[in-house]
Amino acid sequence: MAEKKINILRRPPKDEEELRAEMLKWDQIVADPENLQCSCEVTVCKYHGDCQKCIAVHRYYDGFPACLREFADKLKAEAAAK
Repeated sequence: MAEKKINILRRPPKDEEELRAEMLKWDQIVADPENLQCSCEVTVCKYHGDCQKCIAVHRYYDGFPACLREFADKLKAEAAAK
């Protein structure tokens, strides 16, 4: 699998054509089973592998699940640099 790229400063698509092109990329990403694997080390969790519920619980407690911690750290670093 190629290295994941995190773009925390992503702008909205400029038009519907650009959005459709971006969504085609998303379709390719989710078509790869490796990208759908849960990266959390807490495998006994009731919500392991159920991203929607996992994220909902973490959002409720103002936290980030393991799969988003790298992203959260980058956001914090960007905010601190400003």
